[in-house]
Amino acid sequence: MNRSALLFALLISCCLLDGCIQRAPMTESEFLGFCHSASNRRGFCDSVGVCAQYMDAVGKPQKDLATCLKGCVDVRKRLIEQNHTGGCSGVIASGNDWCQRYCRTLYPE
Repeated sequence: MNRSALLFALLISCCLLDGCIQRAPMTESEFLGFCHSASNRRGFCDSVGVCAQYMDAVGKPQKDLATCLKGCVDVRKRLIEQNHTGGCSGVIASGNDWCQRYCRTLYPE
């Protein structure tokens, strides 16, 4: 492999590892698919309903990243208050994680 090709390959590898190549925004369908499958459904705690609440909060255009992330936090707080027994804590946490990832793809810093 010649030197310029090796340098080019190294540059591309560094960009991919460091995240300097911007990814496309996550779609609503991708978010819901990831969110639904991220945590096991247990008894009364169904990830479909939890994920839908996150999407309702952030699925419409937001002012900026901070506003979108606040929507995730507000849903998380509300769900924790509603499910104070802890039976849904894993689903709520997983949904919050995916909600934040969704926001960060829509409003990169």
